[in-house]
Parts: sequence; C-alpha cells; structure tokens
Amino acid sequence: MSSLPSSPVSEGFTNLEEVAYVEQDELLTIDGIDEDTAQELQARARDVLDAQARAALDEARALGAEQSLIDFEGLTPQMVKALTEDGVKTLEDFATCADWELAGGWTTVDGERVKDDGILGVLRRLA
Repeated sequence: MSSLPSSPVSEGFTNLEEVAYVEQDELLTIDGIDEDTAQELQARARDVLDAQARAALDEARALGAEQSLIDFEGLTPQMVKALTEDGVKTLEDFATCADWELAGGWTTVDGERVKDDGILGVLRRLA
C-alpha cells in the first residue's frame, strides 16, 4: 500500500508567503511533491497573494486612499487597507500617526490598563 503524499502544512509551512517564496528545493523534500507540483504550488500561492493584494488596494481606493499612501515604500496593500479603514487616507495623515497608534501599546480606559492593538494590529492577528 502506498503512502499518501505529505502536505506543505504537515511539513511546517504556516502561510502562503512561505510556500510562494521558499526555495523550490525545500518543497521538493516533501514526500509526493515533484518539481512540476512544486512549481504549481508556488504559482497558485503567488496567484492567491496577488489577488489578495489587488483586493486590498481596491478596497483602500474605494475608501479614499490617495496614491501617495499606496505608493509609500514599506506599506503593503493590506497595511494601506487597514490604515484607510481607520481614516488614514493620505501620506500626510500617515505622517501624523504616533508609533503606538500604528503598532499598539497600552492605554488606560475607565481606570484599567488595557492593550491597544493599534491600526496595524489586525495584521498581526491574521498572520
């Protein structure tokens, strides 16, 4: 009886980025994955990531994101979407954000110390 091929998940891959951009040799170490299958897995993973990026930018534009924010080096489409959902639509708006507003920190609400995830905190939860 032949064994079933392993999956990237069972071999420790945790997200699409890892599958899409890992050296192909790493995928070839997985039982049942040959060069053609590895190429197809990577192509499909990149297609999904590209579609997610396009959708995030479309949503950001629909919310009023200016091109200067979209083009700002270092911001991913998902970051731009999260920023525009929070009302940060221009590069000038972004420049006024404090680091804790973006990355999160601790604040006091009704006398209690609570964690604030920040505008980009949602991306950490999704990763």
